[in-house]
Amino acid sequence: MSYYVIKSRLTGYALDCEGGGGRPGAKVIPWDRHGKDNQQWYDDHSTGTIRSKAGNLCLDIQGDQLVVQNYQPGNQNQQWVRTDQHIRSRADQNRVLDIMNNSRDKGARIGVWNFNGGQNQSWEFENVGGSPPTGGYPPQSGYPPQSGYPPQGGYPPQGGYPPSQPSYPPGQSYPPGPSYPPGQSYPPGPSYPPAGPSYPPAGPSYPPHHGGHPPHHGMGGGAFQKREFYIVSEMHGKVVDINGGNASPGARVIVWPRKSPPAKNQLWYTDQQGFIRSAMNDMTFHNTTRAQGLTMQPASGDPRTQWMLEGRKIGNRTGECLDIGRRDKKDGAELISYEYQNAPNQNWRIEYV
Repeated sequence: MSYYVIKSRLTGYALDCEGGGGRPGAKVIPWDRHGKDNQQWYDDHSTGTIRSKAGNLCLDIQGDQLVVQNYQPGNQNQQWVRTDQHIRSRADQNRVLDIMNNSRDKGARIGVWNFNGGQNQSWEFENVGGSPPTGGYPPQSGYPPQSGYPPQGGYPPQGGYPPSQPSYPPGQSYPPGPSYPPGQSYPPGPSYPPAGPSYPPAGPSYPPHHGGHPPHHGMGGGAFQKREFYIVSEMHGKVVDINGGNASPGARVIVWPRKSPPAKNQLWYTDQQGFIRSAMNDMTFHNTTRAQGLTMQPASGDPRTQWMLEGRKIGNRTGECLDIGRRDKKDGAELISYEYQNAPNQNWRIEYV
C-alpha cells in the first residue's frame, strides 16, 4: 500500500484539498498536479475510507460538494471503493465521484452522480510511494493465544439453518430471507443519509482529452502491494478462519482463536478493487442464500463474492454483512451473511501482521 495521486481523465487535473488540505471541511477540487501532501491519498482499508496525506482526513460528501473531514464511524458518505477507473460509494456502487456538469475548469465542483461512463467520472491513480499509516481500531487484548487446531471435519455440525436454495443470477432481486432464529434482539441499523441535491443533465459530450497522459493500467502506476491482516471479531477477539486450512473451493468459513505463528488460512488481504481475498489461495467468501453458512470460492463478478471493509462492518455488494451465526461464541462457529444491524457479532476490526 502506498500513496497515490488521483487525476481526472477529463482534464488531467489532480484531486486537491483546497488551502493545503489540513483543515476539516476543506473542499476537494481539480487543480494543477504538483504532488504535495494535499494531493496525495491512500486507502484506509480498516475503515473503508480514502484519506489525504495532509491531515489524515477522509473524503466526504457534504450536500453536493466533495470535502475532507475527520473520520466518523458509521458515516456512509465517507465510504468509498476504487474500481477500475472509478471511485464508487460502498453503499451504492452505481454512485460515483463526478466533476459536475463536465466542467473543465480548475476548482470545479466535485460531487456524486449516477454512473454514466463519462470522462468526468473517470480517474487515473498514480502511485507515488511512501508508507501510509494503517489506521483502524486499536487492538484489544485479553485473548491468550491458543493452539491445537482440530483436524478438518472435526467441528460439530452447525444445525438450525434453512436448507440451501438455488443460486440467484447476478443482478436479480432477492426474495426476503428467512427470519433470524428467535431470541436474537437487534437494535435497528443506521439509515443512509439522503442524497445531495441533483443537478441538470450534462450537455453535449466534449471531444476526447489529449493531454498526453499515459494509458491507464489497473489501479495505479506501480506494482500492486498487498498487506495481510487478521479479521478480528469485536464480540470475542477470535478471527475469521478457513476451516482446517482447506484450500479447496467449498471450504467452510468459521471463527477460531488466532494461531501463533500466523497461519495463512487466518490471513486476508484486499485486492486492487478493494475486495477481500484469502492470503492462502486468493479465494473469496461466498453465500448461496441469506443466513446460509459461507464457503470459500474463486473470485468472480458475482456480487455475493465481492466483500469489502466498511468501517466496523464487512459487507458484500448484495447489501448483506459478515455475521457470526446465532452469536455463537464457540470455537468453530459458522459465519453467515445477514442484514447489518450493528450487532456485536457483526462488527469487526482488522489487524495487520
